[in-house]
Amino acid sequence: MTTTTSRYLTDALPATDFSYPYAQALRGENPAQCGYFVPLSQAEKAGWKNLEGTEMTEYAYNSGQTEVGILLQKPRMILTPICQLGAFDRQASQTEETLVVLGEWDRAKHSNDPNAGNFQIFLVMFMDANKQPLHDIPLRLFAKGSHQATLSIEWQKFCTSVARCQAEANKTLFRPKNEVFNALCIFAPIIVRKSVGDKVKSPACYIDGYVHPTVLNWQDFYMGTDERLADAIIDILNPRSRSLLSPPTAGTIMLAPAPEPDPQILQPTPAVVTAAIPPEDNSNAIDVASSPVAEESAPAPTIPTTPVVTKTKPAPAPEYIDPPEFEDDDEFEDDKVPEDEIPF
Repeated sequence: MTTTTSRYLTDALPATDFSYPYAQALRGENPAQCGYFVPLSQAEKAGWKNLEGTEMTEYAYNSGQTEVGILLQKPRMILTPICQLGAFDRQASQTEETLVVLGEWDRAKHSNDPNAGNFQIFLVMFMDANKQPLHDIPLRLFAKGSHQATLSIEWQKFCTSVARCQAEANKTLFRPKNEVFNALCIFAPIIVRKSVGDKVKSPACYIDGYVHPTVLNWQDFYMGTDERLADAIIDILNPRSRSLLSPPTAGTIMLAPAPEPDPQILQPTPAVVTAAIPPEDNSNAIDVASSPVAEESAPAPTIPTTPVVTKTKPAPAPEYIDPPEFEDDDEFEDDKVPEDEIPF
């Protein structure tokens, strides 16, 4: 039998308008709830492997709504930034329930403004102990305040540490590595719930260091040993140098997409039959008032059965997330990052 290869049978037809699923950093009500949270709906969209065998957590937001998902407190992750460091308006973001972007972070302009917050967006992939991805599609991580500052600082220090171990193991001189090398480094952050702030302190999801690689085990923290998998990772993350990252522009960013309207069904009005010739009618051809609209109730969402569900108490403050609604985990007034902690 002759086998023909069709270009339509390959993986060379990726979507161009794909919206990445998301993960979020939550401080929780106590240290047991602090970490990276991937809602179940987003885990499914990301193609999470062995989802039925993964432990689930039911997280309660300040609004009272709950969401089932995966809570990662000791993650192994690869990441790359997709925009430059930006500034946002804290008060306006709270009021409008959107991210009100002021523009690119300006140290001289924003560092002394208590209403200006820092943020950066990353693409991340979580890995298992064998350096295999836990999901197929990267997750979008919106990092702000103390979490963004400590994540960026500790991640850059970690990537440098891996590069130094590689140079020492190969008995060569150390050279700084580029964004491709950094995107292949498996970061194991130490996540703590820590009170931060200058005048008024409040808890935050804080990156307090990382698991350090050594000359003997540095390859356990580096994806480059598997060229085929590394190529796939680089292809989907598309890491870029800092100079090529898009600068945030002033405006608003909808952190939660607008809900789709309920489907509507137009009910036609029965025609009235008359024997006489109707008078001339100069009104619109379609009488909207005579066509009542009935809303079709949407089916209730279902949540797949999960092996373990751990219930948590409501958090004291909301967090910036995507659906179900706008939440802010770090208090805007209290999470001002000290100037010396903000990178770049």
